[in-house]
Amino acid sequence: MTDLVTWLRAQLDREEGDANLIPGGGYQPAKWTAHRVTDGDWSEIRQHDLPVGAPPGEWEETSTAGLMVWGRNEDQHVARWDPARVVAEVAAKRAILDEIFQYEAVRDGEWGCCHGAGEIAAGNCPEIPVNEIRAVQLLALPYAMNPGYDESWRPE
Repeated sequence: MTDLVTWLRAQLDREEGDANLIPGGGYQPAKWTAHRVTDGDWSEIRQHDLPVGAPPGEWEETSTAGLMVWGRNEDQHVARWDPARVVAEVAAKRAILDEIFQYEAVRDGEWGCCHGAGEIAAGNCPEIPVNEIRAVQLLALPYAMNPGYDESWRPE
């Protein structure tokens, strides 16, 4: 069984790697797409250029007679997931993970065991099972739908 920390670090590596696949980073709005739902199936029926600088709200999602038009709101959502922002968020999550283990090392030292942060992160401190550290479980929770997630890691 993979431990939670190893699995979480792999998710962060994958997320950063995916973001770095976008050449040059940055998102430039280009298209909005209309979709029609027929018997539960989505089919693209048309695509138009999205005017750059369109006023907010002009391209909001609408739903009429089975027609779904995604536009400005989708564009804003994608822009929030700019690769540079994703890479920065991954770096912040890694730093938070390191801080968690620094904190656990201080607590462990108060108990007289004196394991370092690296030892705790590697699972070498029997008094602090890494799979049970709630803060680590919470950091992993957004990735719970990814392969390899163990439901025993879900915070209670």
